[in-house]
Amino acid sequence: MQIARMIGIIIDFGFPGIVLGGLLYHWFHNWTVVWIWEIILAIIAFKTAFTVAGKPDPSGGH
Repeated sequence: MQIARMIGIIIDFGFPGIVLGGLLYHWFHNWTVVWIWEIILAIIAFKTAFTVAGKPDPSGGH
C-alpha cells in the first residue's frame, strides 16, 4: 500500500501546483516564474512522498 500513499501525496500537491501556477502567471505574466514554482513544488512533493512511503502504514495494513 506504500505506492498508493506515495501517489496520493503527489496528487495532493497537484492542486496548489495548478492554482498557484495560474495565479503566478496572472500576477507576473512570466512563464519562468511559473516553472520555478512548479519545480520547487515537485521537489517538495517527491521528497515528502518518499519520506512518508518509508514509514509504516498508520492503519496497520488493513
